[in-house]
Amino acid sequence: MEQGFADVDYTDVQWEPIADNGYILTSKWTMNKAFGAVHREHWIVEVDGKARLISDDFEVQGER
Repeated sequence: MEQGFADVDYTDVQWEPIADNGYILTSKWTMNKAFGAVHREHWIVEVDGKARLISDDFEVQGER
């Protein structure tokens, strides 16, 4: 972030439900200085109703 990376935008987003309160997200992403793919983000909705990121597997495919 100190290098000016900002403004992340996800496209081609797919959500796959897993278990009772979890989801796997896959997508493409772009930002002001780079682009790539999210191979697997694991999100869980906790008892307080908030979604929290458990793990993130992404790839930087190039610079802009």
